[in-house]
Amino acid sequence: MLARVADSLYWMSRYLERVEFSARLVGLQLQRLPVSSAGEIAQGWSLVFRCLGAQPPGAESFGEAEDDDYLFADGYALTDFLTFEASNPSSILASLHGARDNARQVRDCLSAALWTCLNRTYLSLRGTTLVDEWTKEPERFYAGIVEGVQQFDGICQGTLRRGDHWCFMQLGKYVERAQLAATTLLAHCGGPFSSETGSDGEHWTNALRACNALEAYGRTQGGDVNGAHALTRLGGEPAQPHARGFAAERRWDRLEAVDPLLADRPRATPFAVLARISGLLSGCADAPTAVQQRHLAEILALYQKFHGLLEQEYVYYPVHV
Repeated sequence: MLARVADSLYWMSRYLERVEFSARLVGLQLQRLPVSSAGEIAQGWSLVFRCLGAQPPGAESFGEAEDDDYLFADGYALTDFLTFEASNPSSILASLHGARDNARQVRDCLSAALWTCLNRTYLSLRGTTLVDEWTKEPERFYAGIVEGVQQFDGICQGTLRRGDHWCFMQLGKYVERAQLAATTLLAHCGGPFSSETGSDGEHWTNALRACNALEAYGRTQGGDVNGAHALTRLGGEPAQPHARGFAAERRWDRLEAVDPLLADRPRATPFAVLARISGLLSGCADAPTAVQQRHLAEILALYQKFHGLLEQEYVYYPVHV
């Protein structure tokens, strides 16, 4: 498989994972607008941006992310910034454009159904403006974006051969998911994206919703959300699809399929990073929140290191003549 093909498939999946997560976060925030106070709305926007590792537009001029008046008054502008703003490279539209552009470069590797699904989702979003949706039910609009990405993922699951193409797509998906999960947990329990309300049950409920884990949590822990239990659920839980433990196992399996262990050579360097991440995840089990917070910060840095090593090892590797 060509390195450029692997890179395009990897980035296509990363972009799509970010689209789905961002759309779910924004949709959840918009659901709270009619029933929340100004302070709660402001705290919600603050958490949205921290979960995405971003800053709101104009924060350097009008105030930090904690400035309640700024965040509340500019809810429409913040929604537009996260969705359509051309100057925001991480907006939903920009990410979807990145996914489509990478898919176009490997069009021959994708089925007609996959390309049609992705292209339709992109063109539908590109032809929409926020003003068209704001006075209707904007949360439904964002639910539609999530469903479009999930439909693409379902077609992948049902039609793609489990070869190298599939493995690089899955690596991209779970690298992005793990990083977003780590920033989300840091936003709720403290650290570089900390929030003063990080221990509040309602905010942990939103974190579980953002990670599609609230219903699973309710079946095992009951209706009252506890921050420590939620942190465990989204941490090393190997059976929860958006948990870091689940993503870690999938990354190892897909990487091993691409680069199996051979007797005459050592493991590639990305495996060492994955092993360290697995060790930190094991150390998080039943650990105090402060310990988990420190491990989360290190795990997030390791995810970023893993991405660099992955591209260095399999995409931009040196050619020996």
